[in-house]
Amino acid sequence: MKLCVFQGTFNPIHNAHTRVAEFVASKYDFDKILFIPAFNPPHKSLNLDMSYHRLEMAKLAVKNLRFLILNFEGKENLTLI
Repeated sequence: MKLCVFQGTFNPIHNAHTRVAEFVASKYDFDKILFIPAFNPPHKSLNLDMSYHRLEMAKLAVKNLRFLILNFEGKENLTLI
């Protein structure tokens, strides 16, 4: 399986994120794209209480696509969604 990692704050996740991921998946023949929302990015100051909402928005944005969400930061345990 060919897997591509796509990491960002996704604050908020939007169509451009999913379109870029679809393009990369088709151009380079990836089977899956793994989205990793950053809980506390070092280069941005974010409201960390909103990290849960960013994770949930990412889940909704990719639920009907061939993408996966990986949550390994924040309050929850490591989860592949």
